[in-house]
Amino acid sequence: MTTPNGFNSQPNHQSQEQPYFPYPGGVPGQDFGIQQQYQYYDPGNQKSRAVAAILAFFLTGCGAANFYLGYKPRAFTQLGMGIGGFVLMFIGRLVSLNVHGALGLILAFWGLLLVSAIGVWALVDFIRILAKKPPMDRDVNGIPLK
Repeated sequence: MTTPNGFNSQPNHQSQEQPYFPYPGGVPGQDFGIQQQYQYYDPGNQKSRAVAAILAFFLTGCGAANFYLGYKPRAFTQLGMGIGGFVLMFIGRLVSLNVHGALGLILAFWGLLLVSAIGVWALVDFIRILAKKPPMDRDVNGIPLK
């Protein structure tokens, strides 16, 4: 029986056609002193490491890699910071041209700082995806990337 997130609630020991990947408790390093149950998942539900790396590298400001892997709070944070940074830079440019140059430069600087932070964050995510470092080595359901 397969659950909506792709995990099999009970392993099928009679069929050896489809491999299963046991993962104790669903979270690495989690041991609460109780008997751990293994979660099984369908290899067809694995997400691609290459796609995640490409999204992290090319679609930096919109958090595409985190959306792809299911890490929505991180993705919305990246998206908000990216939009906020570009809006601040745009408003800063308009203000510097029309009203007051110093205020416009300050706004543009803060916008550039936000966009630069997103760039560093995306570079770190890109490296963590390629190096298979947590949490970017698995999707939000704990399924390893292929």
